Amino acid sequence: ATRIRRLPSECENSGTDGGGRARRSVANGDGLSNGSTSDADGKGSRKGRGARNGFRYTHRGYIAALKDSFGFIENEEHNQDVFFHFSVFEGNPSQLEPGQEVEFGLSHKGPKRSAECVRKLPAGTLASQETVRPEVFSGVVERPVRCFNPDQEHYAGLVRLATAGEGEEPPAYEFGITSLTDKHDLLQKGDVVQFQVSVTSEGVERATNITAVRTRIQATVEAIKGQFGFLSYEAEEGKKLFYHMTEVKGGHLQVGDKVEFVVVHHQRTKKYSACSVVKIGESQPSQRPERLVSRLRTLSVDDAGPRIVIVRQPRGPDGTNGFASRITETEEDTNTESAENLAPGPDSIATAPEVAA
Repeated sequence: ATRIRRLPSECENSGTDGGGRARRSVANGDGLSNGSTSDADGKGSRKGRGARNGFRYTHRGYIAALKDSFGFIENEEHNQDVFFHFSVFEGNPSQLEPGQEVEFGLSHKGPKRSAECVRKLPAGTLASQETVRPEVFSGVVERPVRCFNPDQEHYAGLVRLATAGEGEEPPAYEFGITSLTDKHDLLQKGDVVQFQVSVTSEGVERATNITAVRTRIQATVEAIKGQFGFLSYEAEEGKKLFYHMTEVKGGHLQVGDKVEFVVVHHQRTKKYSACSVVKIGESQPSQRPERLVSRLRTLSVDDAGPRIVIVRQPRGPDGTNGFASRITETEEDTNTESAENLAPGPDSIATAPEVAA
């Protein structure tokens, strides 16, 4: 018999498996083999981390955006993003949220890079050493994050201070997904925001705690089709406003639910959609049929308007109220009754001998 030996994939742990058998060493992207260590690697070094975790986990970052079957990860330095498909995520992709910390490996396919073997990290693992200044500023988004506008060259978004000294150009600060107070918020060019400034240990200033200043609108859910739906609001004439389920906060929606949301205009597609959708009311019971509504109107006890009073009950031609049962005799019924009357009964049969006698 031929024995088939299963080769370990690059997404399997290095070291030994549960049975104690050593796995074949595979060189990782840092030039080290799985399970090997280097004395020169520091405690926080990416090379040391890659060697300890094996081939697959060589990078760390944050979930930046989620689509139908894929998403983007922002790196630790907040200056690049990488694509990943849900099939390479170790776990249930529906539990992913923007801003979550993950670790992953990189796969190069020509000039393009994609993440492999993505898994979540405990919250706070990538806590950055930044000092947040207490002042709150007003500004305008000059450039969104690239995962929301793939046409731009730079990944990081840019927010510019609204005011500055006389004759001075207002300063601008870069930001990423971790800079947003609401990680589901879709900031676009021209959005008015409030923010603070943080300073890294290297002295780099970034915008943080960014909050969009927008008008929130209320409407009801009109239709749901899979992972998207439509609201009873028209940003464009004749077109119901579209929303994606990834923009819904706090549970699922049903047709008829009342929601609150913000309208955004996508720079690349030139289309409108709803973001930051929040459920504020349950679906109302279906309306009563018109025939029942009309009947209820006649039963109204409101004395303010004119009323109709019945002064005489309707009567039939014979002077009776309602419908009385009537029996009509047909010609067939009359003939049957006559035949029954002419048929000899037991008394007539019994007296026949007497007559003969």
